Amino acid sequence: MSAAKSAASSASALNLSGPLFSAVAVGDELPTLELPITRTLIVSGAIASRDYQDVHHDSVLATDRGSKDIFMNILTTNGLVGRYVTDWSGPRKRQRKLGRPFGGSPAFVRNRASLPLTLSS
Repeated sequence: MSAAKSAASSASALNLSGPLFSAVAVGDELPTLELPITRTLIVSGAIASRDYQDVHHDSVLATDRGSKDIFMNILTTNGLVGRYVTDWSGPRKRQRKLGRPFGGSPAFVRNRASLPLTLSS
């Protein structure tokens, strides 16, 4: 199969639609995002966003600073939630604003995040 045919075949297999604007309303809830918070996820997210604060990779220093363990940085949190929203809405939609996904609470290692997400204007 030629590269052009292969690309066309892949593109036609993608769901590019997502929900229609007329089918959703302010206050609608998305399916809950279930996310296991692992040490690898926290550390790799901090490194990828160039956030070298020790509370995101060093358990001893994090607890010395009063935290119960390392926790996810806000850039990683927002990236994961943003990806979830665009996966739900489809690639042709855009996200204009993201609230505070964890309500200001840190996402600690070994927790399981369960985020109810609601559409707003």
